[in-house]
Amino acid sequence: MTEPEFSRKRRKFWLGLGFVGAVGGSIVLAAPFFAPALRKHCLPYLPATNNTIRLIFQELKECRGPVIDLGSGDGRVVIAAAKQGYLAHGIELNIWLVLYSRLKSALSGTSSKTKFFKKDFMEV
Repeated sequence: MTEPEFSRKRRKFWLGLGFVGAVGGSIVLAAPFFAPALRKHCLPYLPATNNTIRLIFQELKECRGPVIDLGSGDGRVVIAAAKQGYLAHGIELNIWLVLYSRLKSALSGTSSKTKFFKKDFMEV
């Protein structure tokens, strides 16, 4: 085999490996977002608006004790509860949203009052 042939085959090998890696990586990253559609109970991710959060805490102003958000998504309600002084927990099925919520909580300084769990709230 001549040097140019070997070089071409080597380039094809690395391009093929890169393609397989890109496709495989995309599937791994996208799987948690597509998996809920395959479940018996499929609920969409709808982030809470600032108005929704304001209304939640209007109703909770007389209450004390921990707050549990089932289907916590990106952790907006949980983090807002922690900022209001509540001990707050978030239950979320999507691992990427759980990790994002934990990061967002740490960056907002509320991680000592929040906990996020990857669980199916239909089974909690």
